[in-house]
Amino acid sequence: PGHPDLSSGSAYLRNKAGLQQVLEDSTEEAKRTLSAVSNEIRIREVKNGKRIYCRVPRGHENLFRTSAQGIAVPASIEKRTSGPWPASEFLSESVKMPEIAGKR
Repeated sequence: PGHPDLSSGSAYLRNKAGLQQVLEDSTEEAKRTLSAVSNEIRIREVKNGKRIYCRVPRGHENLFRTSAQGIAVPASIEKRTSGPWPASEFLSESVKMPEIAGKR
């Protein structure tokens, strides 16, 4: 209820740390829930949070969607579900960026 106290630098940092912990906890809960429908899960840090990529067996898309939509998150964070998308997140680095992988 109400807005967080951001009147000082330390209050801002405490609020930020609290939000980060909420995000971490929510990400772990999502990973546990989604592991029932996906045995390949990737979590990537992005500017404003995290993205969770799940490789879902063909024919299990609706089960995945139902599971993902059932994950409750605190009001302080936002959850979006999209896809299906190509499985490029699951390709090896040498396939995604061969010009860089070849220089190693």
